[in-house]
Amino acid sequence: MKQKNTHVKRSRLSASKPRRLSFILLLAASSIFGACQKEVDILKPVNDTKFSTAAVKLKYEVETLTVPEWDNADNSEPQVRIMSMAFSTRNKVEVNISEDGASNWRIERMSPKTDVEAEHLSPPGVEPETHLTVIDESGVGRFYDAKGAMLHSNPVPIPSYKEMMANFKTNPNSLFSILGAPSVDNLNQIIEKAKEAGGIQELGNNMVSVRTGKNSSGVARSEGILDNTSKVDIYNKDLGLCLGSTLYDQQNQILCQTFYSYSVTPDQRWFPNRIYMKGWDNDPLTGKMRAQESTTYFENVTINIKNL
Repeated sequence: MKQKNTHVKRSRLSASKPRRLSFILLLAASSIFGACQKEVDILKPVNDTKFSTAAVKLKYEVETLTVPEWDNADNSEPQVRIMSMAFSTRNKVEVNISEDGASNWRIERMSPKTDVEAEHLSPPGVEPETHLTVIDESGVGRFYDAKGAMLHSNPVPIPSYKEMMANFKTNPNSLFSILGAPSVDNLNQIIEKAKEAGGIQELGNNMVSVRTGKNSSGVARSEGILDNTSKVDIYNKDLGLCLGSTLYDQQNQILCQTFYSYSVTPDQRWFPNRIYMKGWDNDPLTGKMRAQESTTYFENVTINIKNL
């Protein structure tokens, strides 16, 4: 499904709670400012020697449209009305991953295809905006403006892809966990554990829902689930893909929902072309309930894999 140029003002949402972002989505949505003006070549790779023959080289463009909303925002203070406006970001991303799971990143800011009202109302910033972010394998990020001047550098925590590199020979789809889609490396095991705990439901068409965690129904806990929450994942058993997840609180109220849409690469690998997230929470600054929707589109995805 191709993304169209659109103009977005605001979206009406019924309620409001938190969303989670993967490492790269968080980077893609960030604009970091700085003051140190040091001329550098923005095209020069950082720590290039190790990654000249990287095991995995992934390139893609990513755009995220975010639509926040507070309850009764139209009747509240101007700050809340402004913070309720939709905003969008777009980046070109290159990531190299070595056999031991280390990685480096190059993230270049682009003009979003989605036109939003907030961009027209926001005054120009005083500080120069980050145009390019380069992160080396040690987790040091360097941030540059559009003219190639380094604004500043600071630590950027990056995950290790050691486990992913160990699994991708048997599960080629696991590579695209980099984009934020769950890696499903042991679906049969997941299903068997859910059956033992009574947390599984067959949905037909080779789809199954698996509930993990603990809530008022007394379902057993599972590793990786927040305290007093439960999670329901929808899987396609034939393809080994997660199609969506819903996080519930102790009262079985929805905290966050995520849905994944996939495409197939020429070499028959499934990758996410769109991720939709909606979450609700209570804003600590205003005390108002808010909802937040985000839709992330991936385009021009290319991947090169060295024979291991």
